Amino acid sequence: MTATATDDDEKRQLKTRGQLLYHPAASNANDIVVYLLSKASKVSKTGDSPYRNILDLFVEDMINLLPLPDWPAAELLLRLLANKLIDLTRTEKAAGVKNMALELLGAMGSAISLGRASARNLASALSRETDNGDRDLALMLVGLTDDHFAAGLAHQDFVAHRGPLSLVCQYYQAQGSHNLRAKSARSFYLSQYAFLLSRVWDSGPDQQSDANLSLRPAALDILQQLAQLASDSDLSATNSSSGISSQEANLAYLLSILNLGFCKAYPAIIRTLLSSLSSDQAQVRSRSLKSVVTILDTDPSLLDRDPSITDDVFKCASDDSAMVRDASLSLIAKFIISRPALEEKGVRRLLECAADLKVGVQKRAIGHLSDIYAQDSRPKLKAAIAQTFLRRTADIEDSVNELAKKALTDAWVTPHLAIIAQPADGAKSKVAMENLCQHVVDTLDHDAAELPRLLTNYVRHMLKAGKSTDSFATLVDRLVQVLFQSIITNTATSTSLLTLLSFAEARPESVAPQHLTHLRCYLDSVSAAEIGMFKSVIAIFRHVLPQLSATHKTLLKAIQDDLMKSIPKLARRIDLDEVMSCLRTIDAILQNDARFSVLLRSLVRQICHSAVEDRSKVKLIRIAGSMGKHLDLDALRFDPPLPDYKTGSVAAYLTAVLYKNGIQSRNPSLELVSLESIGAICQAYPSQFDNKHLGSLFCAALDTQDPSNRLLDKAKGQVTVLKVFDELFAALAATTDDDVDSKPEAADARDLKKMGGNAKAQDALSALSALANMIKKSLVTVALNGPTETATLAVCTLASLAERGMLHPKDYAGVFIALETSDDTDLRRVATRSHQLAHQHHESHFEREYMHAVQQAFAYQKKLHAEPLGVWPGRAKLATCFDIVNTSGPKYVKKFLSNLVTRLSTDYTKLDISNGIPDHLYFVRFIAQNIGFFEYGRLDDLLHIILQLELLFSKNGAEVAQMIEINNIKLAPDSLLDHEGGGVMAHPAEHDTVAFQDAALLRRLAAAACAVTIISETRSHLQRQYGISRDARAFLQQQKQTKESTTKPPTKVHGISGDRFVAATSSVLQSMQSEQAMLMRCRAFHELMSVDNDDGVRVGEHDGDVHESHSLGPDPDAVNAGPRGRKRKGTVNTPEGTPKKARGRRRKSAINGARRSVSASSREDPNGDYTM
Repeated sequence: MTATATDDDEKRQLKTRGQLLYHPAASNANDIVVYLLSKASKVSKTGDSPYRNILDLFVEDMINLLPLPDWPAAELLLRLLANKLIDLTRTEKAAGVKNMALELLGAMGSAISLGRASARNLASALSRETDNGDRDLALMLVGLTDDHFAAGLAHQDFVAHRGPLSLVCQYYQAQGSHNLRAKSARSFYLSQYAFLLSRVWDSGPDQQSDANLSLRPAALDILQQLAQLASDSDLSATNSSSGISSQEANLAYLLSILNLGFCKAYPAIIRTLLSSLSSDQAQVRSRSLKSVVTILDTDPSLLDRDPSITDDVFKCASDDSAMVRDASLSLIAKFIISRPALEEKGVRRLLECAADLKVGVQKRAIGHLSDIYAQDSRPKLKAAIAQTFLRRTADIEDSVNELAKKALTDAWVTPHLAIIAQPADGAKSKVAMENLCQHVVDTLDHDAAELPRLLTNYVRHMLKAGKSTDSFATLVDRLVQVLFQSIITNTATSTSLLTLLSFAEARPESVAPQHLTHLRCYLDSVSAAEIGMFKSVIAIFRHVLPQLSATHKTLLKAIQDDLMKSIPKLARRIDLDEVMSCLRTIDAILQNDARFSVLLRSLVRQICHSAVEDRSKVKLIRIAGSMGKHLDLDALRFDPPLPDYKTGSVAAYLTAVLYKNGIQSRNPSLELVSLESIGAICQAYPSQFDNKHLGSLFCAALDTQDPSNRLLDKAKGQVTVLKVFDELFAALAATTDDDVDSKPEAADARDLKKMGGNAKAQDALSALSALANMIKKSLVTVALNGPTETATLAVCTLASLAERGMLHPKDYAGVFIALETSDDTDLRRVATRSHQLAHQHHESHFEREYMHAVQQAFAYQKKLHAEPLGVWPGRAKLATCFDIVNTSGPKYVKKFLSNLVTRLSTDYTKLDISNGIPDHLYFVRFIAQNIGFFEYGRLDDLLHIILQLELLFSKNGAEVAQMIEINNIKLAPDSLLDHEGGGVMAHPAEHDTVAFQDAALLRRLAAAACAVTIISETRSHLQRQYGISRDARAFLQQQKQTKESTTKPPTKVHGISGDRFVAATSSVLQSMQSEQAMLMRCRAFHELMSVDNDDGVRVGEHDGDVHESHSLGPDPDAVNAGPRGRKRKGTVNTPEGTPKKARGRRRKSAINGARRSVSASSREDPNGDYTM
């Protein structure tokens, strides 16, 4: 026999043996994988559905067994499973199944990365060992490992006689087959080796080539071992001297699995995960990111090999979905920031996410930033992170602001507690305090307008809470000393003074009297470039001076002289108010008010003198107003007396002077400053509003259209008066110590709130009450006039009046709820806070006012938008209102929802059709869209609202459908309808329809049909959004029978954004554009009411598909017919137009039974906007 014939015979034997042994094993493995996947794909990962858990445990076990030579079939099972999972991500629509596949692929990718790392480490260890003792086998394996990671191992080398597969077989042979597991492992590995070797041998281009000839020894060895295994003989004794160590065998085994199908699928797994980042399902994108993180935990170099991953991650960091943004943060913080080229971009993204709209994303970002702050030493980066923490301390969400305060404490306070215990003059302590002080100043430099206030609030918080209050106070004292040292050395900046102001405002006692001497040099800094420093120093004085006593008389006198000299130099009222507040404090200690008497008398004389220029009079009037606001004018002694002053209140005299020489002068340059100054005086002396001229002046100024408003510049006058009222009532409403300290006028307001106080306080309170009643209507009008500065001032004033209890809830409930729907952030913020407080204090009153308030909110939206919607993108406009209602008990919430649905009731006979689309139709859409987007806190609330909508749909729908039938509205027959594109298009140009004679009745019925259709759309949307596949009443009954809690929040179905619901409810109104469109709407509505009960929405019957809502409204460019043909119980008119009696009975039954039917539109589009 020739050598060629012998080779062919051996090749056939090898191929036959390999296929006979390997194919059944692979088939059995495939059956196992298919079974597990088919079971796990149909259930959720819960305790009562164990198949998903079984699959997870199976994959976990196979991954653990993968690197162990005793379990070679683990690679085959994982290979088949990975291929199936990759196919699932491409073909499966349900998000849950995709997530399962992505999660398992992430675990598999991580296992492959670990195998690659293990192979490298083992090869490195063997390489080091061979340096001491030369071993050819170890060197050969190290060389094969290098070849594998450099360019991949050649097939010939993989299956060669001295290749990884052969070496593992020799190791198995040396170990023997004394137990069933060892024999089984060896048998499978040999069969797999035989199968792979036969394929490589067959694929060779030249059977007589050297490469193919080199495979013959390996084939003979395999055939020999297979024969020995078949005869149950053991060759371990004859091969015990094979010389393969356990380390070499492990490396050979790792090389073998790395070159098999499972590990070679690593690039495909990575591509699958990355492609899923662009999925249209947020849950899938989030799961894919988490799987990428799992792989990067074991193989961070993947980012270097594939830079596109970074771009995808940053894209996900700004994703519309919060869960995707949240998942991307971990990846950015753990892997991307550590790379210098991407660090800046990654940190910037984390800083942006710290201000995210979602609480979870905010907290995650703050946590990662805290870790970066603790590990980094660069001042600029740490300052940027610290200012983010400081901003978040003012977050409206308690959990976020508490976390931010903790992060700031860990950054600034905790590391320095040990240093505080050391002497202040120690070198280490000085350096640490100087560094911390500079760091705080650098932090405030990011936003010198906003951050100092937040720092003040943080310091106050720290001084009130915790066990380390004394230590923190000492830390503040040390920082203040460092700041004053910078003032002494002339190195202080404007931000340094703002930092000092923050500390002084929160802890005035930290500023020693001798420190104030060093601040006097800034009192001459009143130029435009230095006014910031001047204001900071004045504010520091205002907070610290009340801590001084008469023992510091010399210092106080010097400061008083400096302040008096600065008054003529100041042009802005806010600066004058700060100075006057300081002077009032000093005067309370020194008791030398003669200087004020002289100053006021000089001011009055010049104001009354006609020869003084208007420019100078403006400044004089402003100073007079500031004095009247902050000083006790009636306590001043005037010698000689004031010009033309006889007796009575000095405040009344001064307002009369300003009224005569400013308001009545009809001088435009003096009018506004006089109005402002009179208002400032009246803030301190509210009884002056009882003056006939002043009261009418301020009340009329609120309305620019009022004929009694004689101001020359009515718009600016309105703003000025609103600012006066805002400051006045804000001071009156201030109740906390913090507010009192921050507002000099609040002390007087406190006196006004003392019941049974002196006559002056009682007169002031009476005047304020009368004033509040006079201006409340004007304030409401201005507040609801659109998002402007005047609206903000008006609502702030109303908020103060409400907080003080000077108005009844009915006066302001509608205003706050209406402004919660405003697009202006400031208006919404003030309205929300005021609504929350008012609801807490007047819950029962608000219950009666809510429906009127909702109507007012719609009117406000109608004023701003011709066709108002009830939602912003993804959020109901009344969401804040509903959130506040949810703070009450369940009965309160259900009553609110029931009343809201009641407002949707439509009586077609009462609709106003004189101006196109009735306002009631817009109102129904506004409320329905809000109901569809509310975040329901309890499942029973959701079921309650669905039941209420069901009842209203049945009641109103039956009435409207009956009138449509009674009036025999004629439409094109079904044969004339063109079913195309999922819609129903009519062609009036080709097929004439009979016009309806009573146009007014047609418009009324069409409008009513639109309203009830919107109700139906809302109910169907809620059912789809929360996966309620059956009648709400039956669903509730089932929950009770299974004793499942209905107090838990309902779970939304992923993938439903609500965009189609908004589009559907909006397109319904297009039916009112033409007579033909109204006819089509009536016909479509009649069919909607006639749909069979058993055509309801089904959820979860066909892989979780749910049919989406589809509008029945007509196309604005062409007249749409009703919905496509459906099974129905309605009637078809006879030629004479008289409906048949039998069908009439069925029709009545269908209409009366419409409560149990669902929106026909929910069955029209089989491609809904969510999949499971």
